[in-house]
This record gives sequence, C-alpha cells and structure tokens, in this order.
Amino acid sequence: MKTWQGLLAVSVLGMCAGAGISRGQEPGLSLGTREWPAVTNGLVFIDGEYIPPPYTVSRERDIIFINGRKVDKGPPWPWRKPLPPPPVPKTEPVMPESITEKTTIYDEDYLRFVTDSRLYFFDTYGQEKGMDKMVELFKKLPFVSSASRKAGSPTGIELTLKSGEITGGDLVGPERKPLVMTKEQVQKSMDYNCDIYVRGLGSNHCFMFGNMTRRTSTAGFRKTLLPLADAMRTAKDETDFLAIMKTNQPPGGMSEAAFRAFYRHRDDLPKWEPRVREAVEKERR
Repeated sequence: MKTWQGLLAVSVLGMCAGAGISRGQEPGLSLGTREWPAVTNGLVFIDGEYIPPPYTVSRERDIIFINGRKVDKGPPWPWRKPLPPPPVPKTEPVMPESITEKTTIYDEDYLRFVTDSRLYFFDTYGQEKGMDKMVELFKKLPFVSSASRKAGSPTGIELTLKSGEITGGDLVGPERKPLVMTKEQVQKSMDYNCDIYVRGLGSNHCFMFGNMTRRTSTAGFRKTLLPLADAMRTAKDETDFLAIMKTNQPPGGMSEAAFRAFYRHRDDLPKWEPRVREAVEKERR
C-alpha cells in the first residue's frame, strides 16, 4: 500500500494550527550584543563580493555579522507564542463544489474540508463514532471508490481511489509538545554559531554567504577558489565565464546565480587571489 501523504497532511494541518505556527511574541529581555576579537586569517565573500580582513564577528540580538555585514540569523527571541487550537465548526461542513472526480488528495479545498469535518465530527460525536462519520464522508467524495477504517489504528483510514490507487493514513498525528527555548539557550546557540565562524576564519577557511552558503577549508581552495580565479582572468565576458565554470564545477556545485555574483565583482580578484594561491602552496608543502 502506498502511504497517502495527502491524508497525513490533514493531520499536520490540524496540528500546526493547534501548536506549531506562531503569531505573537511575548515581551522579553534583549539578547544583547557581543563582539569577538578580530581575526586576520580566512576569506569572506558575500554575494560574490570579497570582504577583506581583519574579520570581526559580532552578534546583535539574534543576528550575526561579519565586519558589520549580516551573514546569519539564529533562533527567534522573544520565543514565539503558539497559536490556540483550530476552531471547531459550529455546523457540519458542506462539501465544496470544487471537489470533483478530478480532485487529488493534495488539493487545498479537499484538505481543508476533511480537516474541518474531522474537527466537527470528533467534537460532536467523540472520536470513535466520529471516525465512522469520517468513513461515510470519504465514501461520498466523487474521486473515492471505497473507504474503511484501518485495522489496528484508532484514527486510520484506508481508501481506494477511482484511479485504482490504494492509499491510507491517520487523520490525527502524534501529539507533539511545542518547542520552547529559554533566553539562555538562545544566547548559547547564537554564541556557538559565532564561535564556528571565528574558529573557521582562524583556521584560514573561506566562507561564502548570500546567494549561497558555503564553507571551504584550505585543502579545498585548489578545487573551489582557484578555478574561479583562473576563469575570471581568462574569460572574455560573463557568458564565456559561465561556460568555463559550468564545465569546471567546484565540488558540490555552484549555481549560475552564484557564478554571476562572483563575475560582477571580478575587479576584486587581485585582492584575494594571491591569498588563495599562498594558502594552496602552504597546503602542498
């Protein structure tokens, strides 16, 4: 039997409305600011633009900066307040006319109708009889051939669609407690991320931010940064540069947007290429 992801989405839809999506923030104390000692090693690129050292990593609230440029964001603070459970319809939901024989189990109108119906039936009749009501509802759907309760699952449904597909899932997913972080936990998480950048730059690693996020150690400069430098020096124009890089992709690949960003800042090449070649030579020794 193929797992019915659409039916599972109904459960997720209900749970998110009840505990996962946030709409407000409790007032709280500021996370404050912190700045780390400057680092003279490493390389930083933001949207292809070379940012020269020294590098100062700093944190202001939940935002991380390098030399005053935003590069990362941490967990939100104040922590977001969970939404209340979704409202139960006051009357039995009516099947929308948009649900037809061509409807799929992923269509928004169908998912909303099933979710609202489940809320209404469970509230009105209780879970056990409510599940029987849901089976009757599924049998009436124009794209469903048959429906039955799934053995061994109190909220499971098995369906056969008119397309011949057999699917199934649970109308109610497992209950999850909303994740809550304290101010101290958020601060610790933010400072840990800042430490990663400081230690990485101290080890002469390269960080790329913006249209792509990438970290490269000095061992990877030869396959990542040198091809970029060589192509920038030899390419006749941007089109030629893109053609060169598409056939000489760095490990893990880079997008065309990232390549274009580097080419826009090709005048920065003399500032960072010597540092890269020096690091590569030291790595070979």
